[in-house]
Formats: sequence, C-alpha cells, structure tokens
Amino acid sequence: MLVDGMHREDIKAIIRKRYRSIGAFERAEGLAKQSVSEIFRGRPSARTKAAIERVLREALEKQESIVSVDSSLSNDAHRLNAAAH
Repeated sequence: MLVDGMHREDIKAIIRKRYRSIGAFERAEGLAKQSVSEIFRGRPSARTKAAIERVLREALEKQESIVSVDSSLSNDAHRLNAAAH
C-alpha cells in the first residue's frame, strides 16, 4: 500500500496540494477530525486509509501522465554540452 511505503510528510504534502489542508481533505471525504493524524499514530481506520490511498494513486497517475522521458536523446544533444567539450 502506498500509505505504508511513503513518508508521512510526503503524504500530507500531496493531500495539501489537492485540498489546501488536511482538515479540508477530512471534511471533503466525510472523515472524522484528526483521522489522518490517527493513521500516522498507528491507529488503523480502513476508511481513512482508503481515502488517502485514492488521493495518492490519483496524484501518481497525474504525475506519470505529465512526465515523459525520451531516452532516445543523447547527452550531447543539449546546446550547452557543445560548449563544455
């Protein structure tokens, strides 16, 4: 699960990027106040964990669609590399 493999501050940052605050996320998802904090304290809540997982997956999918790497370009394809040689 993504929640278990990520640092808590990274998770909170992703939530804040989308909802502006942890409290807004909890309200939007119909979760109890401080439910995200409870997850980080080791108190399990399947509903809260599922909501966090959904947001993390959506953020990762969005990131993957934005970032594309073209490995066909060599390092010397950049204009500044010619001056460095």
